[in-house]
Amino acid sequence: MRRLNGPAFTWPFLHFANALPQRLMQRLGKIYAGKPLLVKTRRALHATVEEHQRKDLRADNGNFPDD
Repeated sequence: MRRLNGPAFTWPFLHFANALPQRLMQRLGKIYAGKPLLVKTRRALHATVEEHQRKDLRADNGNFPDD
């Protein structure tokens, strides 16, 4: 496999073979495990809509910001 894929194939090989735990490989900086997504509420999403575009939103959806 190394001859076919080159010398940088060591870490992907260890990752897919489950030879090392992912937590260890993450600490070594060999893989990126990601971060949890920040989930916004409906009210927070409506607050991000620009003022001139709020007229296009339907009022029956509710949870509009108080401003």
